[in-house]
Amino acid sequence: MKISNRLQTIADLIDTSSVIDVGCDHALLDIYLTKEKNLRCIATDISPNVIKQAKENIKKYQLQNKIQVIQTDGLINVPISKQDTIILAGMGTSTILDILKTYHQDNPIIICSHKNLFQLRKEMHKKGYFIFKEEAIFEKNHWYVVIVFKKGKQKYSHIDYLIGPLAKNNSIYLEYLYQKSQIIIKKIPKKHWIDRQKKKRFAKQIKKLLNSF
Repeated sequence: MKISNRLQTIADLIDTSSVIDVGCDHALLDIYLTKEKNLRCIATDISPNVIKQAKENIKKYQLQNKIQVIQTDGLINVPISKQDTIILAGMGTSTILDILKTYHQDNPIIICSHKNLFQLRKEMHKKGYFIFKEEAIFEKNHWYVVIVFKKGKQKYSHIDYLIGPLAKNNSIYLEYLYQKSQIIIKKIPKKHWIDRQKKKRFAKQIKKLLNSF
């Protein structure tokens, strides 16, 4: 079964025997994990239309008895075991953090957020997680960042929160961040001097990392 590079990256980062896929979309990841890796999956979503489509796809592959589908908001009323990896992908950081507000267990969490990765890394660190792995994938003219968080302590600098402590070794992704920062700087009105200076400092830090290659 063929899945997107983003979903394949998420699948390859799972090191447990079962998964809770929050915001499962069409359940393609769950189908792949069940068929190809023999993992136990719970697929959840808040949208009844998404749940309907997910069930249709699961039925197409005759996996109704292997993949549990739950319509719910985030992790509400979802049974979580110690063997589960929790996946939150395709949502913004604020939505992800809202879902995790009432979550207090120690499962590995794989997150692929659309935006505000600085806030995501910082808030997950506050919750007692460290960045175990982080991958940047370029697909359909867009960069996706997939982060594996695990329980534990680690010290991070401001630049680690901005770009990820593991992204320092990815020159292609760093170049993308640098070029993106240059575009953003040009769009910030000169009267917003403080915002411009913050972005310039960020661009300077990225450039310094790039020059180290």
